[in-house]
Amino acid sequence: MASDCKDIVEAKVADGDTGIYVSHTFETGVCWGAFGTLQTAITVVPRSFPKDPPLLEVCASKGSTETQLVKIFMAYTGRHPEKLNQDFFFVAIAAFKEAFPCPNY
Repeated sequence: MASDCKDIVEAKVADGDTGIYVSHTFETGVCWGAFGTLQTAITVVPRSFPKDPPLLEVCASKGSTETQLVKIFMAYTGRHPEKLNQDFFFVAIAAFKEAFPCPNY
């Protein structure tokens, strides 16, 4: 996943910070799809069930973006290259737990 997301992390930010300029390739599509799904899991689902503990023990803010999540993942794998061959889902969740800790759980 890190290689699929490389172009997104390196993309130029659009004027007014409204988005990024990135090539539409199969790889960037894989990255956007994976992180879009994770974004829903950690930001939308918990708001739908506010009395339940946070899903996956990640307390991301409502305004978290896919680009932010990609950058968090890439920074985490940069600090932990030994995890690059591990399952993407679990590495991403570990990165998000570090970036968005849940104070009460």
